[in-house]
Amino acid sequence: MLKQDREILATVLANLYPVTCDELKAEAFYFRYFASSPQYRGNVFVARTSTLVIDWMKKNSSGKTLFYAYLEKKNFQSSKLVASLGFEVIRNTSTYGFSRFFPKKDTRVQKVLQAGEKESVIDLLRDFYRHHSMVNFSSIHNNDNYFVIREHGEIVAGVQAVKSRWIVQQMEGWSGQLIMKAAPHIPFINRLFNPSDFNFVGFEGIYFKAGREKDLMRLFEHILAEFQVNAGLFWQDVACPYNLKNEALGLINKFVEGTGSSLMVHFNETGDQEKELIKSLPVYISCFDFV
Repeated sequence: MLKQDREILATVLANLYPVTCDELKAEAFYFRYFASSPQYRGNVFVARTSTLVIDWMKKNSSGKTLFYAYLEKKNFQSSKLVASLGFEVIRNTSTYGFSRFFPKKDTRVQKVLQAGEKESVIDLLRDFYRHHSMVNFSSIHNNDNYFVIREHGEIVAGVQAVKSRWIVQQMEGWSGQLIMKAAPHIPFINRLFNPSDFNFVGFEGIYFKAGREKDLMRLFEHILAEFQVNAGLFWQDVACPYNLKNEALGLINKFVEGTGSSLMVHFNETGDQEKELIKSLPVYISCFDFV
């Protein structure tokens, strides 16, 4: 936090994660929040302060370290600032929505609660995402909210649920503006999306056995019913081999279609070969980072 007298001029929050990428293991600082006082926003002061923050973090970290942030693709002002600090775009991500007007529970769904089962889930996810970069499972099992469907003792679908609430102030394009104005007043639609009180579940640590995508959809639906909401959100690399865009995701997916972010990374003491490895692989996205 940067202060002048009693006035807060700028704040930054960075999460430290261990990340893996095939044989590469490193520490990564994820810039979760960055905010500056409106009077200084876009000012050279912000860039200079940001440089001081990055330099301080470099000096206080050792070995292979990554600094990264997700920026909305049309956030040109922030993208320019972050690029000036040595960050580069390495991957692009898409936002997906899942919704049901009347979500139903599935009797097959269970929570993962036992320590041994939790470790087995982490091992399962490590294998599932072994060809992804920036993999970390720090938020898996938070609040004991990893849900699975088993068949003959084998997990065929699994996902971590993150209950969330947003106040949405703007959406892209004319269609986004129309949704913002109309959605709260349209019966049933306002169950899915109310910009002033958007309650949803974020999905991460998504797993499904090959060919069991429909079971994953039933698992998503069960979680909506469990949390008494009608919508969920998740994020995937546009090149993720487990892309779910062709599944029956529901109407809310039309609201977020075409939105997404760019992953921007600053490499510290990371070799060229390691950089190229990270750039070439689809990124694993933690929903916790977005909500």
